[in-house]
Amino acid sequence: MDRIRRNVFLVDGLGALASTASPLLVVPALEPWLGLPLGVTWVLAVPAAFLAVYGLTAWLRSASVVPWLLPTLAGNVAFSAFLPLYLSRHLGLVTPLGMAWFAGELGILAAVVAFEVTVLRRALRGS
Repeated sequence: MDRIRRNVFLVDGLGALASTASPLLVVPALEPWLGLPLGVTWVLAVPAAFLAVYGLTAWLRSASVVPWLLPTLAGNVAFSAFLPLYLSRHLGLVTPLGMAWFAGELGILAAVVAFEVTVLRRALRGS
């Protein structure tokens, strides 16, 4: 468990980097199939970039889980709520494949949040 605690921020930071690159590089390249232009997707990259910086900073500092993981967890939950609300404003642009793409991203975020909750609970119990 110690190795998981040490690397939870690395995993989260790298995942957030991927979530930053996806709307800036991948989604615009697939615009004809997904439906969202760069003018819409950059908004999705901004919170992911903040989470990436925070997570990687925590990892580099070897930060303890309990005070540092709570903002990460809150940020991921907030982003998970923001994504469908933001995309609902652009339903006319999003194709069915685009909806599947972002549903997959929400699934990945749900798994990350579940992992973070598990790590946080174990850290709070001291095990």
